Amino acid sequence: MIAGACRTNDAVNPPTTAASGLAASVPLPVSLQIEDLRKQFDYERSSPLNYREENTGAVEGDVTTYDISYDSPRGGRTEALLAVPAGAGPFAGMVFMGGLGATKSAMRGDAILYAKRGAVGVSISQSQTRSGHPGLFSYTPTDRDEIITTVLDLRRAVDLLLARHDVEPTRIGYEGFSHGAATGGLLAGVEHRISAFLLKSGGSLAFLRREFPQSKAKKDEYLALMDSIDQIRFVPHASPSALFLQNGTEDAFFGLDDMKAWHSAASEPKKARFYQSGHDLGGQAVLDGIVWLTERLRLERS
Repeated sequence: MIAGACRTNDAVNPPTTAASGLAASVPLPVSLQIEDLRKQFDYERSSPLNYREENTGAVEGDVTTYDISYDSPRGGRTEALLAVPAGAGPFAGMVFMGGLGATKSAMRGDAILYAKRGAVGVSISQSQTRSGHPGLFSYTPTDRDEIITTVLDLRRAVDLLLARHDVEPTRIGYEGFSHGAATGGLLAGVEHRISAFLLKSGGSLAFLRREFPQSKAKKDEYLALMDSIDQIRFVPHASPSALFLQNGTEDAFFGLDDMKAWHSAASEPKKARFYQSGHDLGGQAVLDGIVWLTERLRLERS
């Protein structure tokens, strides 16, 4: 165990998941009020993480990285990468998630960058990347199941950080790109232990209506199901957490009108900025994000 690591420890409900070994679907909320929407992401915070390090650690300058895993609230194991700064702390903590289908390695560079500035980082693999889990987006009820599972895995990553002796509870941040940013919008509405969310090239689920395959049936039922986890219903309730939403004006995936709605819906305190770019935002957005998180989490400047 590494120094400072974890202390010991309208519609009917969706059908249960048919795939072998997967948890049953979370019941739909009784209303679309935020208090009921949040209940979809409830879990037992006191349950053991069963934290495990899968390697002895790789040293890169002043940062040591570990492949780790911990129990997911909906069954199975969450795989993640842990980046730990040198020294005894106290450190900030950060959670990272990459684009659609990303594993723990996608945000490895970001985790190391912020570890060099004094933040213990956890970058997770999305739940649909596990063996036996269906991919996103299949336009079936399993899409909702997997998104809920990933949000719960992110909440457990916060538990992991706060279980460490070297992380200050008041300095927890989140960085997500693309699907990781969209999922961060969901997380922001339910997880207020995170004080600062950097959401890069994110948006709501409005694209599902445009992209739903013509060959598939039950479009209305599917969209009603996904409405219960649409980020646009959660990001207005991020306060008191701070948000920085970054998007590109030429991002064809989310579309300019939907991104404007995303910015408008977000609660204060927030910073929202468009860049002359596509889905990949470019260097100025990266620098702006680093400066913002450094200030918010009181990190070391380099």
